[in-house]
Amino acid sequence: IQYIIKNKQLYITVIVEEQWYIIPYFYIHTAEGSFNTWLQTKQWNTLTYGGKYRDRNFFGRKHLFAVDIAGGFDNYIDIQYVIPYLNKNTNIGLQFEAGLNMNRRIIKQILDYKIDIFRIEKLILKKGFYFLTGISFRPEHHFYLLADFSYHFDKYTDTLFQEYPNFWNNTILNYFKLKVKIKLDYRDYASYPLKGYYYDIILEKYGFDLPFETVNGLFLQTNFRAYTPLCKRLYFGAGINAFTTFNLQLPLFFAFLESSILKASFLSILFQRV
Repeated sequence: IQYIIKNKQLYITVIVEEQWYIIPYFYIHTAEGSFNTWLQTKQWNTLTYGGKYRDRNFFGRKHLFAVDIAGGFDNYIDIQYVIPYLNKNTNIGLQFEAGLNMNRRIIKQILDYKIDIFRIEKLILKKGFYFLTGISFRPEHHFYLLADFSYHFDKYTDTLFQEYPNFWNNTILNYFKLKVKIKLDYRDYASYPLKGYYYDIILEKYGFDLPFETVNGLFLQTNFRAYTPLCKRLYFGAGINAFTTFNLQLPLFFAFLESSILKASFLSILFQRV
């Protein structure tokens, strides 16, 4: 900050330096899912390699622009653009996403939280794309609402159904999806809370009984976490998670096929150092 006084008037000059929030990085994934397993075969054609680009201050307005591109064993590209503040009150945001994918490895089913993967190294098992648009609303600091609407299209090869006839009743997954999340957050610190509570409810609707849609289902989940001090520098935290499903007409590789679950998610005692 610089200032001068001239002719009984004060002139103040504020010099700022804008920070760039650009984060590019690269990665390598193995088809086996574990690098130690890959070391036993060392098959280079089973590697997926790509890069991510993140600009968290696009146009200098805290817009998020992200691109994720990968090739090799699996191929995909995802593009995301988020406008956190759309109006003068800075309580309405907007987001857009789109992606293409071609996979030689797919999740055949998920039972008891165990993932069963099927792959063919020289054959594309799935081709698909999606696009999404969403809106966020935050009328006050502790309340947050997110709603997004997306379209998904995936086509599976006939070879998959020859190997696993019960995989699904159609080679095409074609559906709209609506997701709504409502969150109340009264924690003192979101990353390492010591006091307060957190509550959210998530609703996901797959398919709307349109003639071309091949899936249908409703998923409802809720989470509650609470934190309270026990004594000086000693705190207690606990949480509960529950979800249920309705009218399921979904493939086995959707991760929430259990009809309903209620469980304690964590129980902890936190100690704060001086």
